[in-house]
Amino acid sequence: MKNIFIFDLDGTIVESKQSIVYSFNQIFKKNNLKKTNSSEFNKFANYGSYFYIKRKFPDLKRKQIEKINKQFKEFYKNNCTKKIKIKKGLKFFLKKFKNNTNFYIATNKSLFASIKILKFLRIKKYFKDVYSGVDIKFKKPYGKELKNKIYLFKKTKKVLMIGDSEADEKLAKICNINFALIKNGYTKKKITKFNKKYVFNNFYNLSRIINNRT
Repeated sequence: MKNIFIFDLDGTIVESKQSIVYSFNQIFKKNNLKKTNSSEFNKFANYGSYFYIKRKFPDLKRKQIEKINKQFKEFYKNNCTKKIKIKKGLKFFLKKFKNNTNFYIATNKSLFASIKILKFLRIKKYFKDVYSGVDIKFKKPYGKELKNKIYLFKKTKKVLMIGDSEADEKLAKICNINFALIKNGYTKKKITKFNKKYVFNNFYNLSRIINNRT
């Protein structure tokens, strides 16, 4: 019987902060808006680009936010593999557990950018499917279809959510599955405040933790 590991993307298996911040700043500059930085981005990065723009610029009207968000998505689609790095030990982890585990991605990033990044990093072959929160039914943490998928998995398999943020934590809590938290992700929340089963520095570390507790 195979286990199920569901991974977040940004901040969890990919270090993409520089790429996203760079893309936002190109669009903010184009619209004469104040640039962002990594520290500010961490505060509002968990729920998608529209939410981030809205929180950063609360005085903007909805149509302005939609325009800027559209510009960002188009720019990022073409530049999403710039300045990215794979998380330490991830390929080792995927190879180690692939025989008894099915891997999935649950991200609020677009499906196009997600697939492009996985192909660029040469790890797409390991994942059974990618659930993109651009479709509201799969948006973390409350997407109805995403929760239904997890409930189906739970009927016959053990499910582990692996992520870096409050959205991942909430999804795990809602679906009553275990949560593994990677350090130094896209959150300002203290590690001690997270409801998690495992906490790890890198995927070599998580591999040892899982082996020791199963």
